[in-house]
Amino acid sequence: MAWTFGLVLAAITRHAAAASLQKDIADVVRTEVQDRMRWWKGAHGQSASVIAPSNDRYLFFDYDEGGLNNIRMGWEMAAVAAVESNRTLVYPPSSPLYLLGAEPSGFEYFLNMDLVHSGSSVISIKQFIEREKDNYPMPSALLEYANSDEDTQLPSEEWKSFRANHMTDVGSEDEVVCDMETYKTEHKALFTSPRGGGRIFSCGNWPNVGEPNFHQHGYTGGKWETPDWSFALLRNHFAWHPDVFEVAGHVVQELGLFSYIAMHARYGDFQFQSGNNPKTAMLAPTGWLGDGDGQGAVVNHDPVVAVQSKAERVVAAMGSNGFLSSSLIEQHRAEVAEAAGIQQRAAASTQRGKRALSIIRTWLEKDGQRAIYIATDDTSKEYLKPFGEAGFNVVRWKELMEEGEQGRGPLASMIQKFSKARLENLSGPIEQLICTFGRIFVGSEKSTFTGYIERMRLYAQAPTHATFIKYAGLYASDKGVRMFHDDAVDPAVERKVMKGMREWEKKDRLHVVDRNDIGALPRDAC
Repeated sequence: MAWTFGLVLAAITRHAAAASLQKDIADVVRTEVQDRMRWWKGAHGQSASVIAPSNDRYLFFDYDEGGLNNIRMGWEMAAVAAVESNRTLVYPPSSPLYLLGAEPSGFEYFLNMDLVHSGSSVISIKQFIEREKDNYPMPSALLEYANSDEDTQLPSEEWKSFRANHMTDVGSEDEVVCDMETYKTEHKALFTSPRGGGRIFSCGNWPNVGEPNFHQHGYTGGKWETPDWSFALLRNHFAWHPDVFEVAGHVVQELGLFSYIAMHARYGDFQFQSGNNPKTAMLAPTGWLGDGDGQGAVVNHDPVVAVQSKAERVVAAMGSNGFLSSSLIEQHRAEVAEAAGIQQRAAASTQRGKRALSIIRTWLEKDGQRAIYIATDDTSKEYLKPFGEAGFNVVRWKELMEEGEQGRGPLASMIQKFSKARLENLSGPIEQLICTFGRIFVGSEKSTFTGYIERMRLYAQAPTHATFIKYAGLYASDKGVRMFHDDAVDPAVERKVMKGMREWEKKDRLHVVDRNDIGALPRDAC
């Protein structure tokens, strides 16, 4: 009996040792992956010193009213304008932001603040009040706010009144807001807010990769020549929060650094399609809802109209003395319409999946085992159906979270570490980073979400990062590798991408990133 117990104990010990070794190896690999993911200068050194305000010149901004990447571009362009005009950038506190309703969020919530503070002079509104309380007639409510804890809300009415009396509005027109000369005025405190009409977000070339696109002395005065320091500022000092890199690192490690195909497939916004009729473009054989080979496009009738017509015929046939009341008919009509809508949406999702699959097949290089990560606003199971039937391994954020909640997959430990609200609000930036470190990335037309992925791929020196889309107004002169809702895959783009891939492999960029690179962005893309 003692001999048997000893064998069992030895086996358990060996199993525990093997499990421990496996975990140690996984930790080492994860560390190497996350190290490769940090592209900025000084990533291996100690935190650089904070750049403190050197004068009493300030630029305040409000968050943009669009999605997170519009908000991000707004504070990036504000930072560039502040440095160029020798001002300290002052950012607002966290608040409920558009499409980010899990919890209040903002500048500090999303950014690596150590990098921000080491790149330029940046302070919060609280810090501004504390710093300038003896130089401005501060209302008592603002002074109390400055001395309060982090969760206290900014007294908005008092702040707006103070701002109106002691600051100068940058302007209500984009021509003025994006004129770099506007910020070089002698006025000590400037503020810019999208609520006034002018959006500093628009000073970035949003259809491309969000590079600075200021002008000087009005539109007729010519383009502001973007200096190298502004590129370095954005690359080295405006990166997502370390939490984003930590969570994304687990997924990137699972999929394989620069080994998987990544795609951003956006379906919720068709306002910028080149086709005059979005519905026609969507239903075209090569459109988003076509199947990619000219066969089986979704039927373009309206099921709700059909259901309504049927219900009306039933009511008419029964006559005024029928047994069913009009309210029951209305209820039935709504239920049938809802069912028809669900069926139509399911069919549309399947067709979307077929279209995405037809594009992705090109980049698999006959390797059906290569993982595919898709960041998409279509989270239905029908979307994945074509991939499953073709035998491909597709990963989405939705399924990763579901696995993690069950204690499985790369997010299991992250769900234990971070709150549900935190992960929900950070999911967009996390998915952007996952796409950044794919072997091939295919993005969506005129998307700031896609644009920042492309920019981060340049920063990370990922393969195919240089296939930029270029715009003159709303029309592209070079479509790069973005998917257009009504375009077929371009063989010339395929050849360009594969050539870049081969060159990348020769340089061994898988393991090495040049952190001294300034991250120059296009200067002539628009």
